[in-house]
Amino acid sequence: MNSKEKLNEFMVEAYNGILRNEEQSLCSKELNDLTISEIHVLEAVAALGEEPKMSTVAATLGRTQGTLTVAVNTLVRKGYMLRQRSTKDKRSISIKLTEKGMYAQKLHYQYHLKLVETIYNNLDAQQIAALTNGLEIIANFFKGGKQSGN
Repeated sequence: MNSKEKLNEFMVEAYNGILRNEEQSLCSKELNDLTISEIHVLEAVAALGEEPKMSTVAATLGRTQGTLTVAVNTLVRKGYMLRQRSTKDKRSISIKLTEKGMYAQKLHYQYHLKLVETIYNNLDAQQIAALTNGLEIIANFFKGGKQSGN
């Protein structure tokens, strides 16, 4: 197996492993009524601040408004989120996390902190710099950014 094939295999294993581990760590314990996708909706709402518009959250997640609406309706039904129409513009709907939603987001955030801390504690400064650079290239690829070596 050449180095490109090894890198591809690692990327697939790492991506799937992170999702599987995140789901096992979060969704099978206290947050057993949530999917990873729903947790990521909560994360996006929390990151956007006080009561973002549905359209803003959909754009942030790269989802259609229809797809987000289905997820938000489910999260509202489960008690993790509230939605309300704007008093100024009846077409505009904002959403916010309930206390239950904020707690779920806190657990998710703590999971990510633990992941980063584990990596950080097992690498030296040079390795951290190299990993950070590599992950930046990967992040730019997924954002549709500049790709070198094509």
